[in-house]
Amino acid sequence: MVLLISLFIVISICSGYSISSAKTSNLTFTAQKKLHSCTSLTPISIYSCYLSKFPEENINYRTNDAKLQWIGNTRATYEAEIDASSTSKFAFLELRSIDTVGEIFWNGEKIGHVANSFRRYLLDVSSRILPKNHLQIDLSPPISSAKKLAEKDQIPQFPECPVPAQTNGQCHINMLRKAQYSFSWDWGPSLPDSGINEEPKLISFDFSMIYDAKLNLLTKYSDVQQTVQLQLLILHPNSKEAPNGEIQVSFEPSLPFDLGEIIYEKFEGDKNLWKATADLSISIMDINWWWPHEMGKQDLYSVQFSWIPEKGEKSTIEKEFGFRSVELVQEQLPDGRSFYFKINEKPIFMSGSNWIPSASSIASFDNLYEDNLQSAVEAGIKILRVWGGGIYEQDAFYSLANRLGIMIWQDFMFTCSTYENDSEFLNSVEKEVSDQIWRLSSNPSVIAWAGNNENEAALATNWWSIPEEKMNLYFGQYRDLYTNTIQNTVIKEGLSSPFFLSSPSNGKESELSPFGIAKNPYDPNYGDVHFYDYKSDCTDWRNFPKTRFASEFGYQD
Repeated sequence: MVLLISLFIVISICSGYSISSAKTSNLTFTAQKKLHSCTSLTPISIYSCYLSKFPEENINYRTNDAKLQWIGNTRATYEAEIDASSTSKFAFLELRSIDTVGEIFWNGEKIGHVANSFRRYLLDVSSRILPKNHLQIDLSPPISSAKKLAEKDQIPQFPECPVPAQTNGQCHINMLRKAQYSFSWDWGPSLPDSGINEEPKLISFDFSMIYDAKLNLLTKYSDVQQTVQLQLLILHPNSKEAPNGEIQVSFEPSLPFDLGEIIYEKFEGDKNLWKATADLSISIMDINWWWPHEMGKQDLYSVQFSWIPEKGEKSTIEKEFGFRSVELVQEQLPDGRSFYFKINEKPIFMSGSNWIPSASSIASFDNLYEDNLQSAVEAGIKILRVWGGGIYEQDAFYSLANRLGIMIWQDFMFTCSTYENDSEFLNSVEKEVSDQIWRLSSNPSVIAWAGNNENEAALATNWWSIPEEKMNLYFGQYRDLYTNTIQNTVIKEGLSSPFFLSSPSNGKESELSPFGIAKNPYDPNYGDVHFYDYKSDCTDWRNFPKTRFASEFGYQD
């Protein structure tokens, strides 16, 4: 039989290994001196549970957002029962999208701590496995968690609290690896929710098994022989030697290829994982290419990866892939640099828009994707920029973008703030970036990545009036996070799509500037520009700047 892990990954269940989900799960919390409980499979949160009991408390109704701020100061407990194969040698608990700070208990014993809703956690429970297992996650209140972290940090991170325009906004969201808009934004209410947004999984096996895979096109569209880099993660615990086994790859529709030498190395992100890397060589004559809508067809391949260990059973995963080359052209010009994209070696006008989360509650909007993305196609939108104050969207979003021919500019989730640079925080961010690259980079729709939203501009123009003598400290934080951590992880993961440190930025010029921060990130002659005008006539085209690339703009009252 098969078990659907996510939209792109299907695990075949054989006698040698199994993947189990919760048979039942429950979320409990206390609100207004009453204990509330919801028995439901994920996604589930304090707000979604409360709303199911009191529909009139919808956050978008009148002043309910003010009345619902208690959610951010509320503890919650998630419990689930998970059956396991009692004969397996190894067992790992996989957690994804836990929002946000929590202690993990397995059969009554504390086994870990989570503090990043954008990461996956892989916890070894091999010595604690039972036929029937009890998982408990004690979720801490996000408002008080953020405050504690801010008090612990000797360096204030700005803004410490939101501006008055962000009604009922909460403080210190930049201390948490959580959707930054959840503590309020100028376009949406504050909903500092807690919950479990993806089903916990129990992975059981005897020797080794395939855990993840990604594909990366290394060659140009016009190259006669195309090269695709294949990378697999093999779960092979407690071993100093590479796993022994055979890798099999197949494409649907069928595609002939030559598989090159396979190189194994320890995966830096987790001691229990090994990375296998090899090149696939494919004739251009055999390939059907993916194009943005109105430029060609959206040809896609289902790629099956199998790992056959020397001992044990074959394990298989499946991912969606499309052949698409992308180039960001930044040529020197008399008055600056160009900044435009080529898809399959053809320059393309990027008619587009920014994408923010579809609802205040992460648990409630996956059913909105199809209508919203189809509407984008009908409006002539070719690219959507996933804004850095929201979330890395769910798999269904990118799958639909693949099929509809919508290109995605993917921000990493940092926005309009300074962030700390201690080793624990940076290590967590490194794992977050790696996890998201493994999850998203095989999608042909994802054509570009940016390190943050507006943080370069915020420091370059000193939004928060930081004293001049302290600016280098915050410039150093910026460099440590975006250049030394995020960009270095992007390079290490071999991402072939364009990456820039920030949006807006001066592109290459920003990278060459001290600390990765240009003097004027809003310069229309370089990189991308964010433009807002609060006074002029927006119907008069002469009020708009002539930019190389406008990645965000608007008029507001």
